[in-house]
Amino acid sequence: MERTKNDKPAIAVDLDDVVFPCAEGLVAAYNEHYGTNFRPNMPQSTWDVPQEEVQERFNGLQLGTTPGMVKPGWFEEMQVPGRETIEALRRLAAKYRLYAVSARHYGLVDVTKQSIEKYLPDVFEQVILTRRPVETENGIKIMTDSKTEIYRQYNMTVAIDDSPHHLKRGLEGDDAPLGLAILFGERPWHPGATIDDLRAIECRTWAEAEEAIARYFAR
Repeated sequence: MERTKNDKPAIAVDLDDVVFPCAEGLVAAYNEHYGTNFRPNMPQSTWDVPQEEVQERFNGLQLGTTPGMVKPGWFEEMQVPGRETIEALRRLAAKYRLYAVSARHYGLVDVTKQSIEKYLPDVFEQVILTRRPVETENGIKIMTDSKTEIYRQYNMTVAIDDSPHHLKRGLEGDDAPLGLAILFGERPWHPGATIDDLRAIECRTWAEAEEAIARYFAR
């Protein structure tokens, strides 16, 4: 019997450096604006300012709010997935329910949804950010959920991410939501990182990821 849409397994797909390029362009923009010469694989603890300030600078560069930026719209122009990514996600969306799950700044939600609608229409069920503004009786509050909490809430048993941190957390404990964690791509932020767990697999390409997912659900 063919599965209905609601019966299809749910898969979490990270955005930055999985669907859209990010690290190289973001660090290039940082270097251009701040006159530095860093690379994504350099520990941020060794950069010119504390890690918290590096992240704040990244947010400003992505949001276009950094004073004196030469090209404020550069981030929007980067939101173009490769052809292989587009084709693979379309194939996966025909078999599974895909959710975009990202730790992007909530101020990027509009450009994110616009880019997905332009290049990947009808591929994702929903775009879910780990931090998001929510209207309450006491005004707007920023709510935060970990990716693990999101996996559990949406019954996602597979996640594709370039961050070993998020995947490891999704595999922890007796009630771990993930049965398959795909450490994906070239991972410029995390070169050489691995996950010591039989439920984790390293996939450099979409073809490898598709094969791993098919094997997992064929068990």
